[in-house]
Amino acid sequence: MLSAGYCSSCWWNLKSADFEFSARSNEKVTRGSQHFGVLTINSADDYLDSADDYLDSADDYLDSADDYLDSADDYLDSADDYLDSADDYLDSADDYLDSADDYLDSADALVKERSADGLRAADRYDGVGVT
Repeated sequence: MLSAGYCSSCWWNLKSADFEFSARSNEKVTRGSQHFGVLTINSADDYLDSADDYLDSADDYLDSADDYLDSADDYLDSADDYLDSADDYLDSADDYLDSADDYLDSADALVKERSADGLRAADRYDGVGVT
């Protein structure tokens, strides 16, 4: 028969081996868990970087759209300036026509006045009378 001390020694060796196995297993599990934790953190960082890139791209797109709107606004302002210039040109042409009409009316009145005196309008300016 086995002595009680021998059995307790075996038991202790088995228990010690079980503790060592558990410790090694826990260490491997911990390392594996840490490894997956690092992978998760790296994956999350990559996701955040991708999200930042997407937001930067969206900001660039909005900036481009804003630039297009500014260009369109400048174009419309330019078109308004051209319309204002055209209106000013037409107003000047109307003033010129009014002035020409006034001149023709004055010339017509002068011709009628001189015709009533028996003189041609040109004679009045030349100082020459009709004989």
